[in-house]
Amino acid sequence: MIFIALLFLAPFAAPTLPQDGKVIAWGNDSGGQASAPTETGFVQIDADGFCTLALSDVGSIVAWGDDSYGQISGTPLDSNFSLVEAGGSFNLALRDDGSIAAWGSDEFGQVSNVPTGNDFISLEAGYHFAVALRIDGSIVAWGEDVWDQVSGAPGGIGFVDIAAGSSTALALDVDGNISGWGRDDYDQVTGIPSGGGWQQIGAGSAHGMALAADGSLYSWGNDAFNQIGSTPSGNDFARIWSNKYNSMARRHDGTFSLWGRDNYGEIFEAPSGDYFIDMSIGYRHGAAISWDSSLIAWGDHHVGQDNPPPAENLLAINTGIYHSLALRGDGRIAAWGSDSYLQVSDSPTTIGWQAIGAGYAHSVALHGDGSITAWGDNSQGQTAAPAGNWFSAVAVGGFHSVALTVTGAITAWGDNSQGQTEVPTGQLFTAIAAGLNHCLALNTAGEIAGWGNNWEGQCDVPSGPGFVAIAAGDTHSLAMHRDGRLLAWGENSAGQTNISSARDFIAIAAGGRNSMGLHRNGQVEVWGDAKYGIINAPTKNIVNIAIGNGHALALTGTPRPWLTVLNFTEGDLSTFVMHGGTPSSPMYFALSFNGPGPTSVPRLGDVALSPPIRIIPADPTNSYGIGNLAISILPNVAGVSVWAQALDPRSRSLSTPLALVVW
Repeated sequence: MIFIALLFLAPFAAPTLPQDGKVIAWGNDSGGQASAPTETGFVQIDADGFCTLALSDVGSIVAWGDDSYGQISGTPLDSNFSLVEAGGSFNLALRDDGSIAAWGSDEFGQVSNVPTGNDFISLEAGYHFAVALRIDGSIVAWGEDVWDQVSGAPGGIGFVDIAAGSSTALALDVDGNISGWGRDDYDQVTGIPSGGGWQQIGAGSAHGMALAADGSLYSWGNDAFNQIGSTPSGNDFARIWSNKYNSMARRHDGTFSLWGRDNYGEIFEAPSGDYFIDMSIGYRHGAAISWDSSLIAWGDHHVGQDNPPPAENLLAINTGIYHSLALRGDGRIAAWGSDSYLQVSDSPTTIGWQAIGAGYAHSVALHGDGSITAWGDNSQGQTAAPAGNWFSAVAVGGFHSVALTVTGAITAWGDNSQGQTEVPTGQLFTAIAAGLNHCLALNTAGEIAGWGNNWEGQCDVPSGPGFVAIAAGDTHSLAMHRDGRLLAWGENSAGQTNISSARDFIAIAAGGRNSMGLHRNGQVEVWGDAKYGIINAPTKNIVNIAIGNGHALALTGTPRPWLTVLNFTEGDLSTFVMHGGTPSSPMYFALSFNGPGPTSVPRLGDVALSPPIRIIPADPTNSYGIGNLAISILPNVAGVSVWAQALDPRSRSLSTPLALVVW
């Protein structure tokens, strides 16, 4: 059992981690460092000196380039790694169990003196020294100490990110303050910006860079190659890196900026576009992982570059009777289909929307500020959305709408001919769903409530706690239990409640006379009415599903874990449940306690959490890829907002972020 103090934080939607991964490399190829492997399936990359490392999606490491110190030939051959870090003459890797592997040059003990233990979450390699971050936020350094780059490491806990230059190191604490130690000949330590609120840090050979909370960049230190003066302006940056004499930053739209030295084509020959998972620059070359999971290298020559198909970066989808909605990554809404009541053309054009719902001929959207807007048919008052900015979820029925407040209460409006707007009270709810004329809700214990039309028994909900998801069709209902199994009830005229007995589902949807389930491997199953070919669902690479009356939608991509929480109540025991993880593998949960996102869990990818981030290891997932973590919530913290994510190091995937409120 883990006891934590919960502090306030604000939510921020983060982009989905891309899938697959081809490596592109460029720059000087004197040591073969720009000659990338042609395999696919890579998820993380790092380059330094004349060496490049790439981590595959099965946890194995591929290395290429200079092997003068065994930094290539000494690469471990097993497949249990979650992070790689290139140090030029020596390399590091983090295993799934949190321990560190090192190989290559050992002139200063940077290999033989690797710290023991299995509680490490991040690594950084300098020229002849290294730095590691433990789960508790403490820092360990080893190797060369000529400039106090080892002995000068700060003590204590509470650090959330680290960076290492040639002989300098940086650390970011939970309040966003930056510390530095080691060599300072270019003010790379004394030039550190003061004050808190910084989100990420990066260190080059003798320069540093930081990402501010507003998405802007700040650089300091050696400017011999304009790595300071060429720092781009703007406040749309989401992630940063610094290597030797170059710096890089990725924007929210996926595009990269590179600046600094360009003597060997490190910048000029770098591929352009917004289709990269990861990118790194070494001494005289660059490498990147593209969206199709292969490797690309550049510098003196190209060795391959693929253009993936255009991506809309859709985060969510929802279907009505004759129209559909989609939510883009920047919070804009896309709509198509029947527009008889302007349910499509009147869609908001602004950004910042977080949830969507489509009814018979009306649409509803939830904004990031907690307010609701509705448009389309208003014959039953279904677009007369309540005022206020305290809403956290919306659901849309045939001619009625439902919303969940941040305090766990439910409100409904529109058609009430079947009691659809007579909502339950006296409980704290966490999720809602709406059918044609009935509604469902899930409380903090995972118990289901149903109301509205019950002619087919669609409101005769199963008893007991432990349910984590609900969905409603026209006259039937569907739920997913924390153990991965599905239950369905109500009308079965088309077999819509004759569902699978499998236990590896991570998402559900219901509409019309159909039910749909998404397996953790990205496959979809549809049950019920075969009319219009709706049961002919796509069979792979699906990450999100929605179903209407006679049509369905699916988002493609790499399947990612799905996180739910039961009984998030002050003074009580709460259970976090991750679905869709790698079976029988390690897992972590991350909680954020302060500030707006986005930031990066060190080397695990962009997340919707901001420092301070608490990463909590949990027991391995079961054979269905489901993992649990019990956390005791402190008393007297009701109303506090918390954001959480689940981390699957084996697949290097993150669940969608979950906004929580302590009840």
